[in-house]
Amino acid sequence: MVTTPSAVRPGIRRRLTTLLSLIAVAVSLGVLPGTGADAAPLAGAPLAGAPLAGAPLAGAEHRGISERDCYEFNEIVLVPMATLRANVPARYAPQSWPEDPNLGYVIFADYACATTIVDGHRTPGRSVTTMGLTIIAGRDGRPEAAYFVLWQATDNLLLVASYRRLGLPVRYAPANHDRVAPAGPGTSSIVTTYRGAGTDHRRDAIVTEPPAEPVVEVSSAPFYATGPLGEVRWIYVNRIRPQSTGTFTMAVAPGSVPADLGVPATMSGQTGFLRGGWDSEPALTGA
Repeated sequence: MVTTPSAVRPGIRRRLTTLLSLIAVAVSLGVLPGTGADAAPLAGAPLAGAPLAGAPLAGAEHRGISERDCYEFNEIVLVPMATLRANVPARYAPQSWPEDPNLGYVIFADYACATTIVDGHRTPGRSVTTMGLTIIAGRDGRPEAAYFVLWQATDNLLLVASYRRLGLPVRYAPANHDRVAPAGPGTSSIVTTYRGAGTDHRRDAIVTEPPAEPVVEVSSAPFYATGPLGEVRWIYVNRIRPQSTGTFTMAVAPGSVPADLGVPATMSGQTGFLRGGWDSEPALTGA
Protein backbone atom coordinates (compact mmCIF):
# COMPACT_ATOMS: atom_id res chain seq x y z
CA MET A 1 0.00 0.00 0.00
CA VAL A 2 1.14 3.54 -0.70
CA THR A 3 4.08 4.67 1.36
CA THR A 4 5.17 8.31 1.54
CA PRO A 5 4.03 11.14 -0.70
CA SER A 6 6.90 13.31 -1.86
CA ALA A 7 7.94 15.48 -4.72
CA VAL A 8 7.38 13.57 -7.94
CA ARG A 9 10.70 12.30 -9.11
CA PRO A 10 11.92 13.48 -12.50
CA GLY A 11 13.01 10.69 -14.78
CA ILE A 12 10.25 8.33 -13.62
CA ARG A 13 7.61 9.09 -16.21
CA ARG A 14 4.69 7.54 -18.01
CA ARG A 15 2.92 8.72 -21.13
CA LEU A 16 -0.86 8.82 -21.03
CA THR A 17 -2.93 8.93 -24.20
CA THR A 18 -4.80 12.02 -23.05
CA LEU A 19 -4.57 15.79 -23.20
CA LEU A 20 -2.85 15.55 -19.84
CA SER A 21 0.21 14.47 -21.85
CA LEU A 22 3.30 13.45 -19.91
CA ILE A 23 2.94 13.39 -16.16
CA ALA A 24 5.39 12.31 -13.57
CA VAL A 25 4.51 9.02 -11.97
CA ALA A 26 5.65 7.96 -8.56
CA VAL A 27 6.42 4.30 -9.03
CA SER A 28 9.23 3.79 -6.56
CA LEU A 29 8.96 3.06 -2.87
CA GLY A 30 8.20 6.17 -0.92
CA VAL A 31 6.01 7.74 -3.55
CA LEU A 32 2.39 7.40 -4.63
CA PRO A 33 0.18 4.72 -6.10
CA GLY A 34 -2.77 4.83 -8.34
CA THR A 35 -3.95 6.38 -11.60
CA GLY A 36 -6.59 8.81 -11.20
CA ALA A 37 -9.37 11.07 -11.72
CA ASP A 38 -10.92 13.64 -9.53
CA ALA A 39 -13.11 12.30 -6.96
CA ALA A 40 -16.65 12.86 -5.97
CA PRO A 41 -18.05 12.60 -2.46
CA LEU A 42 -18.11 9.04 -1.22
CA ALA A 43 -21.51 7.42 -1.30
CA GLY A 44 -22.00 3.83 -0.28
CA ALA A 45 -24.88 1.62 -1.31
CA PRO A 46 -26.84 0.07 1.59
CA LEU A 47 -25.74 -3.39 2.62
CA ALA A 48 -29.27 -4.66 2.09
CA GLY A 49 -29.06 -7.01 5.03
CA ALA A 50 -26.39 -9.23 3.45
CA PRO A 51 -24.81 -11.49 6.08
CA LEU A 52 -21.24 -10.88 7.14
CA ALA A 53 -18.96 -13.78 6.26
CA GLY A 54 -15.90 -14.37 8.36
CA ALA A 55 -14.92 -16.86 11.00
CA PRO A 56 -12.95 -15.71 14.05
CA LEU A 57 -9.38 -16.93 14.13
CA ALA A 58 -8.53 -19.07 17.12
CA GLY A 59 -6.86 -16.93 19.76
CA ALA A 60 -6.82 -13.86 17.51
CA GLU A 61 -6.93 -10.55 19.35
CA HIS A 62 -5.69 -8.22 16.62
CA ARG A 63 -7.89 -5.17 16.10
CA GLY A 64 -7.77 -3.65 12.66
CA ILE A 65 -7.29 -4.85 9.12
CA SER A 66 -4.61 -7.22 7.82
CA GLU A 67 -4.34 -7.81 4.07
CA ARG A 68 -1.99 -10.54 2.86
CA ASP A 69 -0.64 -11.94 -0.41
CA CYS A 70 -1.64 -8.81 -2.31
CA TYR A 71 -0.67 -6.98 -5.46
CA GLU A 72 -1.23 -3.30 -6.17
CA PHE A 73 -1.04 -1.11 -9.23
CA ASN A 74 0.61 2.30 -8.76
CA GLU A 75 -0.49 4.99 -11.23
CA ILE A 76 -1.25 8.69 -11.06
CA VAL A 77 -2.80 11.33 -13.33
CA LEU A 78 -3.13 15.10 -13.22
CA VAL A 79 -6.55 16.74 -12.88
CA PRO A 80 -7.78 20.34 -12.48
CA MET A 81 -7.09 21.69 -9.01
CA ALA A 82 -10.49 23.37 -8.99
CA THR A 83 -12.15 19.97 -9.24
CA LEU A 84 -10.07 18.60 -6.39
CA ARG A 85 -10.90 21.53 -4.15
CA ALA A 86 -14.58 21.05 -4.87
CA ASN A 87 -14.41 17.45 -3.66
CA VAL A 88 -11.99 17.66 -0.73
CA PRO A 89 -13.08 19.17 2.61
CA ALA A 90 -11.73 22.67 3.18
CA ARG A 91 -9.53 21.60 6.10
CA TYR A 92 -7.25 19.72 3.66
CA ALA A 93 -4.97 21.44 1.13
CA PRO A 94 -4.52 19.37 -2.05
CA GLN A 95 -0.95 19.23 -3.35
CA SER A 96 -0.47 21.01 -6.66
CA TRP A 97 1.78 19.87 -9.48
CA PRO A 98 5.03 21.90 -9.28
CA GLU A 99 4.93 22.77 -12.98
CA ASP A 100 1.35 24.10 -12.90
CA PRO A 101 -0.48 25.06 -9.67
CA ASN A 102 -3.79 24.66 -11.49
CA LEU A 103 -3.27 20.90 -11.60
CA GLY A 104 -3.32 18.36 -8.78
CA TYR A 105 -3.03 14.62 -8.36
CA VAL A 106 -5.63 11.89 -8.29
CA ILE A 107 -4.58 8.33 -7.83
CA PHE A 108 -6.07 4.92 -8.48
CA ALA A 109 -4.73 2.56 -5.79
CA ASP A 110 -6.25 -0.65 -7.14
CA TYR A 111 -5.31 -3.87 -5.38
CA ALA A 112 -6.34 -7.45 -4.71
CA CYS A 113 -5.50 -9.71 -1.76
CA ALA A 114 -5.77 -13.45 -1.24
CA THR A 115 -6.38 -13.05 2.50
CA THR A 116 -8.15 -10.31 4.46
CA ILE A 117 -8.50 -10.40 8.26
CA VAL A 118 -10.76 -7.84 9.93
CA ASP A 119 -10.65 -7.64 13.75
CA GLY A 120 -9.46 -11.24 13.89
CA HIS A 121 -12.05 -12.56 11.42
CA ARG A 122 -10.73 -14.07 8.22
CA THR A 123 -12.91 -13.39 5.20
CA PRO A 124 -13.36 -16.17 2.64
CA GLY A 125 -11.97 -15.78 -0.85
CA ARG A 126 -10.09 -12.95 -2.52
CA SER A 127 -10.74 -9.24 -2.04
CA VAL A 128 -10.62 -6.87 -5.03
CA THR A 129 -10.58 -3.18 -4.14
CA THR A 130 -10.30 0.18 -5.85
CA MET A 131 -9.28 3.24 -3.86
CA GLY A 132 -9.13 6.78 -5.21
CA LEU A 133 -6.74 9.18 -3.49
CA THR A 134 -5.29 12.63 -3.75
CA ILE A 135 -2.14 13.98 -2.15
CA ILE A 136 -2.59 16.66 0.46
CA ALA A 137 0.09 19.12 1.51
CA GLY A 138 -1.60 20.41 4.65
CA ARG A 139 -4.38 19.91 7.17
CA ASP A 140 -6.04 22.57 9.32
CA GLY A 141 -3.58 25.17 8.09
CA ARG A 142 -0.48 23.18 9.06
CA PRO A 143 1.86 21.40 6.64
CA GLU A 144 1.34 17.65 6.47
CA ALA A 145 2.17 15.22 3.68
CA ALA A 146 -0.69 12.73 3.51
CA TYR A 147 -3.42 11.20 1.38
CA PHE A 148 -7.13 11.95 1.30
CA VAL A 149 -9.42 9.11 0.26
CA LEU A 150 -11.75 10.19 -2.52
CA TRP A 151 -13.50 6.87 -3.07
CA GLN A 152 -13.22 3.25 -2.07
CA ALA A 153 -15.11 0.21 -3.36
CA THR A 154 -14.54 -3.46 -2.58
CA ASP A 155 -16.20 -6.82 -2.98
CA ASN A 156 -15.29 -7.72 0.63
CA LEU A 157 -18.40 -7.21 2.74
CA LEU A 158 -16.59 -7.54 6.06
CA LEU A 159 -14.14 -4.85 4.98
CA VAL A 160 -17.04 -2.60 3.98
CA ALA A 161 -18.69 -3.12 7.37
CA SER A 162 -15.46 -2.33 9.21
CA TYR A 163 -15.13 1.05 7.51
CA ARG A 164 -18.83 1.84 7.80
CA ARG A 165 -18.72 1.36 11.56
CA LEU A 166 -16.49 4.43 11.50
CA GLY A 167 -18.99 6.30 9.34
CA LEU A 168 -17.07 5.98 6.07
CA PRO A 169 -19.39 5.35 3.10
CA VAL A 170 -17.19 2.72 1.48
CA ARG A 171 -18.97 1.20 -1.51
CA TYR A 172 -19.88 -2.47 -1.75
CA ALA A 173 -19.04 -3.77 -5.22
CA PRO A 174 -19.57 -7.56 -5.32
CA ALA A 175 -18.94 -7.69 -9.08
CA ASN A 176 -15.29 -6.58 -8.71
CA HIS A 177 -12.97 -9.32 -9.92
CA ASP A 178 -9.48 -10.05 -11.24
CA ARG A 179 -7.77 -12.61 -13.43
CA VAL A 180 -4.07 -13.42 -13.16
CA ALA A 181 -2.22 -15.68 -15.63
CA PRO A 182 1.38 -16.29 -16.71
CA ALA A 183 2.41 -14.13 -19.68
CA GLY A 184 5.95 -15.37 -20.21
CA PRO A 185 9.16 -15.81 -18.21
CA GLY A 186 8.93 -13.59 -15.16
CA THR A 187 5.79 -11.79 -16.31
CA SER A 188 2.07 -11.99 -15.61
CA SER A 189 -1.10 -10.85 -17.32
CA ILE A 190 -3.51 -9.24 -14.86
CA VAL A 191 -7.00 -8.08 -15.76
CA THR A 192 -8.86 -6.17 -13.05
CA THR A 193 -12.50 -5.24 -13.47
CA TYR A 194 -14.40 -2.91 -11.14
CA ARG A 195 -18.10 -2.98 -11.79
CA GLY A 196 -20.99 -1.51 -9.87
CA ALA A 197 -21.02 1.04 -7.04
CA GLY A 198 -20.29 3.81 -9.54
CA THR A 199 -16.57 3.12 -9.92
CA ASP A 200 -16.66 1.12 -13.16
CA HIS A 201 -13.33 0.70 -14.93
CA ARG A 202 -11.12 -2.09 -16.29
CA ARG A 203 -7.35 -2.44 -16.44
CA ASP A 204 -5.45 -4.87 -18.68
CA ALA A 205 -1.79 -5.11 -17.66
CA ILE A 206 1.35 -7.08 -18.36
CA VAL A 207 3.65 -6.84 -15.35
CA THR A 208 7.18 -7.91 -14.51
CA GLU A 209 7.03 -10.00 -11.37
CA PRO A 210 9.21 -8.54 -8.61
CA PRO A 211 11.89 -10.67 -6.93
CA ALA A 212 10.78 -12.50 -3.80
CA GLU A 213 13.52 -10.85 -1.70
CA PRO A 214 14.20 -8.61 0.03
CA VAL A 215 10.90 -7.97 1.79
CA VAL A 216 11.04 -4.56 3.42
CA GLU A 217 8.81 -3.08 6.11
CA VAL A 218 7.84 0.53 5.59
CA SER A 219 5.01 2.65 6.95
CA SER A 220 2.83 4.81 4.75
CA ALA A 221 2.05 8.45 5.13
CA PRO A 222 -1.27 9.10 6.91
CA PHE A 223 -4.55 8.44 5.12
CA TYR A 224 -7.56 10.61 5.92
CA ALA A 225 -11.23 10.14 5.08
CA THR A 226 -14.41 11.74 6.34
CA GLY A 227 -17.98 10.67 6.94
CA PRO A 228 -21.00 11.45 9.14
CA LEU A 229 -19.11 10.48 12.31
CA GLY A 230 -16.18 12.73 11.52
CA GLU A 231 -12.58 12.31 10.41
CA VAL A 232 -10.88 8.91 10.22
CA ARG A 233 -7.10 8.49 10.08
CA TRP A 234 -4.86 5.47 9.52
CA ILE A 235 -1.48 4.40 8.23
CA TYR A 236 -0.44 1.17 6.50
CA VAL A 237 2.45 -0.86 7.85
CA ASN A 238 3.67 -2.48 4.64
CA ARG A 239 5.75 -5.59 4.11
CA ILE A 240 6.51 -5.48 0.42
CA ARG A 241 8.82 -6.96 -2.18
CA PRO A 242 10.89 -4.69 -4.46
CA GLN A 243 8.63 -2.56 -6.62
CA SER A 244 8.32 -3.47 -10.27
CA THR A 245 6.60 -2.06 -13.35
CA GLY A 246 4.33 -3.06 -16.18
CA THR A 247 2.34 -1.71 -19.07
CA PHE A 248 -1.39 -1.13 -18.94
CA THR A 249 -4.47 0.03 -20.76
CA MET A 250 -7.52 1.25 -18.88
CA ALA A 251 -11.11 1.87 -19.93
CA VAL A 252 -13.29 4.04 -17.69
CA ALA A 253 -17.06 3.78 -17.99
CA PRO A 254 -19.05 6.92 -18.84
CA GLY A 255 -20.99 8.19 -15.85
CA SER A 256 -18.73 6.47 -13.32
CA VAL A 257 -17.16 8.38 -10.45
CA PRO A 258 -13.75 8.41 -12.15
CA ALA A 259 -15.27 9.64 -15.44
CA ASP A 260 -17.29 12.35 -13.74
CA LEU A 261 -14.12 13.52 -12.04
CA GLY A 262 -12.17 13.96 -15.24
CA VAL A 263 -10.45 10.66 -15.89
CA PRO A 264 -10.22 10.05 -19.64
CA ALA A 265 -12.28 7.25 -21.14
CA THR A 266 -9.10 5.42 -22.12
CA MET A 267 -5.52 5.54 -20.83
CA SER A 268 -2.37 3.55 -21.45
CA GLY A 269 1.26 3.60 -20.48
CA GLN A 270 3.57 2.35 -17.74
CA THR A 271 2.31 1.40 -14.30
CA GLY A 272 4.04 0.71 -11.02
CA PHE A 273 3.41 -2.74 -9.58
CA LEU A 274 4.11 -4.28 -6.19
CA ARG A 275 3.40 -7.41 -4.19
CA GLY A 276 3.21 -7.79 -0.43
CA GLY A 277 0.85 -7.22 2.46
CA TRP A 278 -0.08 -4.57 4.98
CA ASP A 279 -1.81 -3.87 8.28
CA SER A 280 -3.90 -0.84 9.20
CA GLU A 281 -6.10 0.29 12.07
CA PRO A 282 -8.45 3.09 10.95
CA ALA A 283 -9.81 5.17 13.84
CA LEU A 284 -11.85 8.30 14.37
CA THR A 285 -9.64 11.27 15.27
CA GLY A 286 -12.33 13.17 17.15
CA ALA A 287 -11.26 16.29 15.28
